[in-house]
Amino acid sequence: LSRGAQNMAQVKQGAASLTHIDDLDQPEVPKKTPEELRADALQKSSDIRGLYMTVDVANDQGAGAKRLRNHIIELAKTTEINGIVIDVKEVCGPDYNTEHLKALLDELRDNNIWAIARVVAFKDASQINVHPEWYLKRSSPKKVSDQCANKKYLRPAGTAGQSATFWQDNKGGYWLDPASSGAREYILSFSKKMIDLGFDELQFDYVRFPSDGDVNMAIYPVWDKKTPKYTVMKSFFSWLGSALRAYKPDIIVSADLFGYAALQYGDVGIGQRLQDIGESFDYVSFMVYPSHYYSGLYLPADPSHKLPAVNLDK
Repeated sequence: LSRGAQNMAQVKQGAASLTHIDDLDQPEVPKKTPEELRADALQKSSDIRGLYMTVDVANDQGAGAKRLRNHIIELAKTTEINGIVIDVKEVCGPDYNTEHLKALLDELRDNNIWAIARVVAFKDASQINVHPEWYLKRSSPKKVSDQCANKKYLRPAGTAGQSATFWQDNKGGYWLDPASSGAREYILSFSKKMIDLGFDELQFDYVRFPSDGDVNMAIYPVWDKKTPKYTVMKSFFSWLGSALRAYKPDIIVSADLFGYAALQYGDVGIGQRLQDIGESFDYVSFMVYPSHYYSGLYLPADPSHKLPAVNLDK
């Protein structure tokens, strides 16, 4: 180095030292405890008004998807909308692009928009080739279309399940056994990946046993058909909620339930009881299908829960 360059290096080194000394004079900001972080997340999540974004809109880099994606974000920036639900795992399996999704989540965070990952749980076609032992089977074949035939690329390659006769619902969907520890760990592992990507909340759908199709013909690899379905699901709710909060204390966990589950104190036949899921999840969203509230529906009053009678006679 020339003498001038050496002098300049000394000046820079001195400035750096002074900056370091100044930093030492600043009081250290105390880190928040897990309890404080969770309280902050609960407070922020208590007032969310969101919109839904499909996996294609979230990940596609084409002009059409980008235009719609920007429109949704602009609505969240200029109206009372402050949250976006994004599909990351649908009935065909995990479906997202890490790079594109991370960039989207960074943009949402920069604009203070709450990001919710929608995770389909037990209806999942992606693992049939590599983990057939997780899936419902049947003793004899039944001709049913494959609901995810156009998304077979989401299925990891393998031969283990090619000779299996899988049970499918009326739409041709495949179902994991909710009692299977392997299936549960798969859902948990995927959920942790979504936390690492930066989602504020995980919203679980299809957290239940199947309801459509010849369910009496389904052969479960683990569930013994004697243990009540709600007992199986309650154990999953508790296990999942505890595991996710152990991984990230301030993650918000929510679930989509059949609207009819709000009307029935007991199990509606798919393992969903409101009193079970409420202990492990922060929020519940009811899917209000018109078919659940048919003409002639009558529900007696429930004084213990301060609920009036409901009579839909027309």
